[in-house]
Parts: sequence; structure tokens; C-alpha cells
Amino acid sequence: MAGEEKSKQIYELKRQLKFLKGIRGSGTELISLYITPNSAVFDASNKLKEEYGQAGNIKSKQTRTNVQEALMKIIQHLKTFRTAPPNGLAIFCGNISREPGRPDIRLFALEPHEPLRAAFYRCDSTFVLEPLEEIISIKDTYGLIVMDGREATIATLRGKSTVILRRLHSTAHAKIRKGGQSARRFERLIEESIELYYKRIGAAMDEIFVGMPNLRGIIVGGPGPAKEDFVKMSPFNYQLKVLGVLDTGYTEEYGVKELTDKSDSIIMEQETIREKKLVDSFVRQWCRAGSLHTARRKCGRHSGRGRSRCSWFRRGSTGSASPTSARSAGKKSKSSAGARRSSTTTAAGRCGPSRMSRSRESCSSLRRSVG
Repeated sequence: MAGEEKSKQIYELKRQLKFLKGIRGSGTELISLYITPNSAVFDASNKLKEEYGQAGNIKSKQTRTNVQEALMKIIQHLKTFRTAPPNGLAIFCGNISREPGRPDIRLFALEPHEPLRAAFYRCDSTFVLEPLEEIISIKDTYGLIVMDGREATIATLRGKSTVILRRLHSTAHAKIRKGGQSARRFERLIEESIELYYKRIGAAMDEIFVGMPNLRGIIVGGPGPAKEDFVKMSPFNYQLKVLGVLDTGYTEEYGVKELTDKSDSIIMEQETIREKKLVDSFVRQWCRAGSLHTARRKCGRHSGRGRSRCSWFRRGSTGSASPTSARSAGKKSKSSAGARRSSTTTAAGRCGPSRMSRSRESCSSLRRSVG
């Protein structure tokens, strides 16, 4: 049900963006306002009030009036919000009328299905739709794991936005203070604690990533050898594919950002592999369609021969003929068909156009004699 609701939201957003893209203003009188999730709406209202005062300096009276009316309409609309929606808010307002003397100030408020990353205000001759178009075009999701021996951070990368989903901490001791006969026992306890820590990370990955739509793979990073040991142990579901292991100097948020910056080559490689698979699939379908077309032509050719033979057999067996005569006619037709094939093959084996023409004449005479 959630997937259907999201698909419906994407369809409605695409339809509204197509309409907004076709709107053109006579001047810089179309206003675009983006508000990030959970931000203070009164900050945006105060900024618009400042812009309303500065809009009085516009020389064109018509443009100045349209811009101020649009700003006032947005300010009145923002009074219905205390905080921004969970995914942010995009407001477009301006004169959409194509008649110079009759302005039509309209307001369009959109709540995207993905969170907005940047907040800005723009007054131009067209609406700024690139952030929403980028959200629609993004389909692939990548899982990010940044870890070391002490802590791990699980996040997702979608387009250029990263979302931290979970943080885990290790309970294993870093050093052994006991010596003598207890040293080996403490080493074994530390190894068990590290293995339990890796299994907890794997269980969290299974809970978050298994079944996630459009998940392309997992990228693991972090300082030290803990990430290689974790990938080698593989305590996660076999459906999760590890695309690469990268070195980072940090964990938590800084490590996720560093891993995002370094994973461009891996993501581009995955895009190249997917494009290659699409091209290979197209070539296979094209070859299959070509072979099917050739087979149909051959079948049509053979079926045409079969129909001519059947009609010729019916012509030879019409009238008051007995079953014995019909069988003899069938034998004659088979023998004549064999004679035609043998004569045609013999003629094709010889060289020279004159011989081929003579063989064709002999075949036609043979058909007339049999008929």
C-alpha cells in the first residue's frame, strides 16, 4: 500500500512539474521558494517580508505589482504552517496569465516524496524546478557502512543525500591487563566479543537493507583492518552485495561523508555495468527477432509449396477416381516432386546461365507433362 501511495505521489509531482515548466513570465516575476524539512517557517516569512520591501525598487510598475502580490500571497500561505512538512515544502507563485492587461496570480505548494536538501528563494522569469526534477530522477539507493573496532554507522546514499539510520558500539575490550594463565582466556573472550559485534552489524544490515526497493549494493569503509575482517566474515544476508571496501579516516558522520566522496568511482562502475547489461539485452532481443523473422519467411515459403502441392494433388485426384487411382496419383506426385528436386539440384550444380535456363525449361516441361 505504501508503494502504491508513493507511486501516486510521484505521478502527481511529475504532472504538476510538467505544467509549471510551461509557464513563462513577462519579467522576473515568478517566485520559487524551497523550505527544508523541519525548519522554522517564520524565518522564511521574515525573509519574504524583506524581499517585499526591496521589490518596491523595481522600475516596471506591472512587474513590481505582480511580485509584491505574489510575495504577500506566499506569506499568507505560510501562516498555515508552524513547522515545515517532514520532506520540506516547495512553493511557486506568480502571474501565469498570458494577457498583458489581466494578471492572474496563482500559488502552487508541493510536498515532495523525498526530503529537500537545500533552502533558497529565487525570483526569475521561470520557476526553478531542478531540485524536484532531481528527486524524481533518483531511483538507485546504496547502503553505506562506516566502521572500525569500536563503532559502526549505517547510512543510505540516494542521489547526493545521505541519511544515517543506525549507530552501533562494540563491547569488546581493546587491551588485556591480565597476564599469566588468564591471558589466553581474555584473548578468547575478546575474539568472541568482536565476533558478536560483527554479527550485530550484520543483523542490523539485514533488518534495514533486505527488501529495500532499488538497492544496488553496499559500500563498506572505515579506518583499520576491521572492515576487511567484517567483509570476510560476511555475517549478513547473502542477498546483500558488497560493491567495494574503501579506506576512510573517520567514522560516524564525517566518515559517511568521506565514504560518499570516495565512492563515486564505484557508483560510476555500477552504472557502466548496468548500461552494458542493457545493451547486451537489446542485442540479444534484436538477434532473436531477426532469427524469428527469418524462420517465419522460411515457413511461409515451405507452406506455400505445400499448398501448391496439395492443390495439384487435388486437381490430379478429381473426378470419378478410385482410392487405388488416388494412391497412384500420390505416388506420381511424390516421384514428380523428387524428379523436380533432382533436376533443379543437378542444374544448380552445373555452371553457366544457359544450362540453368535449359534446366528451368526442362522443369517446366516436366510439370506440364505431369499435369
